[in-house]
Amino acid sequence: MEFSGFRIGHREDFRLATGCTVFLFDVPNVAVASVCGGAPGGRELPALFPGRLVQGVDAIVLSGGSALGLRCAEGVVTFLRERKRGFATRVARIPIVAQAVIYDLEVGEVAFPEAEWGYEAASLADCRTREGTVGVGTGATV
Repeated sequence: MEFSGFRIGHREDFRLATGCTVFLFDVPNVAVASVCGGAPGGRELPALFPGRLVQGVDAIVLSGGSALGLRCAEGVVTFLRERKRGFATRVARIPIVAQAVIYDLEVGEVAFPEAEWGYEAASLADCRTREGTVGVGTGATV
């Protein structure tokens, strides 16, 4: 299945049983979040709530590694800055990258997705879907 308006990239490590998935939007896209659960982890989620200055996100990152997986978004920010993407301020363009994490620490070896993983997933993003154990789903359990 192919789609348009955004691209999806993944980075996973099957030995470590964790990974990340990046959704890159062609133009800033309106997004919302529902934050629930006993220990939610995220980045830039308040920017998604109604009535905020920023009206769209450049990317959404989903990663394993619990709160320590939040580093993935930094790689996506770097990727977008290199391409001069982001919310325009008088000083610089600020990429708006929202992120949520899952707790997958007890599945494989103890490991945390790094910023480089987010950068790699962003650089691999395309308009095709992948199914199965990919990206953030690598260490997910039910």
